[in-house]
Amino acid sequence: MLHRCSFIVPCSLWVFLFLITCRMKKPVLLQRQECFAVILHCANMGRSKDMSVFSTSAAALFWKPRAHHGVHKLTRLRVVDNTQLGRNAELAGKPAKCIHIYNKKGIGQIGDRILVTIMGQKKKAYIVGVKAPLKPLIPRMDSNNIVLIEENGSPTGTRIRVPIPSMLRGKNGDFTKILACATKFI
Repeated sequence: MLHRCSFIVPCSLWVFLFLITCRMKKPVLLQRQECFAVILHCANMGRSKDMSVFSTSAAALFWKPRAHHGVHKLTRLRVVDNTQLGRNAELAGKPAKCIHIYNKKGIGQIGDRILVTIMGQKKKAYIVGVKAPLKPLIPRMDSNNIVLIEENGSPTGTRIRVPIPSMLRGKNGDFTKILACATKFI
């Protein structure tokens, strides 16, 4: 069965796209971007008669990486304490971005310490909520939330505006000052 696409493709390329999808051993519905990718790939490969080269390289075009569950570099973050720096960044439409995670994995979870850039400044912060689904009984937030801290580990703000997970009480680290600033727990 020939797969449909939303734009006009020459007949020889339709046959080629059909052969590629048949060689992949599972039906694939080609979207507009994928058709463009295959066409560009075909143009780069030249006029080779070896279909095994085309089928393996075309399969690589449809591969999708698995999602990272947590905060990684260049993730946009929401400052949830009452610091003036966090408010100014939110009003200017320039959210904080993660530039380093202080753990071995490189993916931040709730309770991890990270380095962020906010309004042209580097600050350290703790992650107090993530958007990605986590383990059972760990709440999922609407955004990736952080609390800014000073170099000595004390929070910069005096209040936290959103509920934070109660599982931070059992974590290793200096969360006592952050928990004292929070008014609601989940």
